[in-house]
Amino acid sequence: YMLSFEHVSKFILSDVSLHIPKGQVVGLIGDTGAGKTTLIKLASGLLKPEEGRVSVMGKDPEDNRSRYGTRLSVLITGTKLLEDGDSARSGLDMLRYTYAIPKEEYLQSYRELSDRFGFKGYENAKLKELSTGQRRRVELAAVCIMRPELVILDEPDVGLDEEGKQILEELVREQAREGVTYLITSHNMPEISNMCDRL
Repeated sequence: YMLSFEHVSKFILSDVSLHIPKGQVVGLIGDTGAGKTTLIKLASGLLKPEEGRVSVMGKDPEDNRSRYGTRLSVLITGTKLLEDGDSARSGLDMLRYTYAIPKEEYLQSYRELSDRFGFKGYENAKLKELSTGQRRRVELAAVCIMRPELVILDEPDVGLDEEGKQILEELVREQAREGVTYLITSHNMPEISNMCDRL
């Protein structure tokens, strides 16, 4: 499994078991406060379970967070992936250096993602000057620029307009066909049900 929870308990979560194989898109639906973000933080190694075991790509995520490199990409609502003072271009460039992404591969991905998410027209504006929807488009591109094997998205549709949601859905389905695994949380079932194999 790419992601596995075995009888995990932490805060509001109690005895959670979940197994996600490679290439599957799984949606996690729940109201605010139901524990979705706690589950995401457990999966990304930011929290340690009180009981049970979490495994990401066969390893303990807390002990191996720095070793996943570009294989794991996470977007957590309320946690900044890019700095306010960065632009789309400078923020994504910083990710290239941080994760040592080969230049040609990076430039090709950047072109594809800036076209797809439509932020070419504001790629040099500071993120703090963008609307919520514009910033979310850039953040989603940042998650994908590393070409990860496992993507964890916490409420990715927040602030996105209908076009942005459609772009996200198409990208997720396309990448899943290529073997990328997704865990996506939302409080809104209709918004994410079309892109998921399981809810």
